[in-house]
Amino acid sequence: MLPARLVFPLLGALVPVVVGSPPEDAKRNRAGMEGLVPLYLWVQNKTKQRFLNMCREENVSISEMLMRWASFQAVERPALPGDQWRTRSESGVSPAEQMKPESTGGVGPNLREVTKERKPLGQTFMLDLREADVNLLKKAGRKQSLLATWTTGESKYMSLALNLALSVRRNTPHLERSFVCIALDREARRAMRKHRFQTILHAVPRLDLKDAIWKMRWFILHTFAYFGVNGFVLDSDIVVLRSPFEVLKGDADFEVMTDHFWPELHLWEYWTRPEEHINTGCIYVKASNRTKAFLYEFLEDHNETQVGGIPRHWMDQQVFNKFVQRKLFHSSSDLVHGLYESQIYRNTRPLLPVVDPIRIRILDPVVVAHGMNYFWIRAHERPGQVIGE
Repeated sequence: MLPARLVFPLLGALVPVVVGSPPEDAKRNRAGMEGLVPLYLWVQNKTKQRFLNMCREENVSISEMLMRWASFQAVERPALPGDQWRTRSESGVSPAEQMKPESTGGVGPNLREVTKERKPLGQTFMLDLREADVNLLKKAGRKQSLLATWTTGESKYMSLALNLALSVRRNTPHLERSFVCIALDREARRAMRKHRFQTILHAVPRLDLKDAIWKMRWFILHTFAYFGVNGFVLDSDIVVLRSPFEVLKGDADFEVMTDHFWPELHLWEYWTRPEEHINTGCIYVKASNRTKAFLYEFLEDHNETQVGGIPRHWMDQQVFNKFVQRKLFHSSSDLVHGLYESQIYRNTRPLLPVVDPIRIRILDPVVVAHGMNYFWIRAHERPGQVIGE
């Protein structure tokens, strides 16, 4: 018995038609129906649910979402894995035979060798570390949680990362031994080492740089959790004025900054922009198996740059906020609790209550301030300032 399906009838390549579409859609589509045969796409139930979630989150109809997908495909259709295979009638060799592993004497890699190089499941979505790098992380985080950022060697980004590093050296010199910069190329490593800052090279090919930058903070956080190291991951445009560890409550798995001026009034309200709740420019992770699994799930869910031709949102901060909101309010369990001061945000009617949920604490925006809070509300003139972006 086949699993539940969602049927997407597509007329040709550009005219998506959905069962139950509004009358005006039907009229519009009927004009182009002559001579066309409907194409039905049968998808797995998991894909169906993911697609419907996308429609709800973007607040568009199924018809509109499919129209976006079709338009995107028409403009720039990416190469699909199946494009490289030809049928037996075209090549004389079946697709299954084409996919057999090459012999050791062939040009391509042997399947056994490829399997040997593949990382274990728990070690994916991590920094590419040598043994010396692992020792550096563990040593730096042994007495104190880590502070980390990342950068490329491009001058405009390198200057920001150096500014952050120098603010640590000037304002919290006792934390310099706990500060590590993840360099995405050799130029960045060379520049940070010139100023005698601890650096780990995670070299990224230029063609993969955009995707790597989208994922980098999550790679670093997941690596910390995997190796049992607690720490802050900071955007390079942040400045440290006092020890950020002083503001941690210590009662949550993640402690984060926010873009809200008054989170006690606006946090997770439906009418606010999703990306305002958690500012991912400053995230503290308390390493555990639970935080490791939570980060792994996020990375696995958003690993691809596009799904079915629909691009992943360019802003990882918005995507992470929506991921957290689904866990908070649109899940059958109460896997995630949001905290701000004494307020708790959670699913109040879970079908599957969780004994030990993931706790995400929002830090005081007057103390851990982004640029608007720092310069407009002038949080730096109030007692207890720590970070300004």
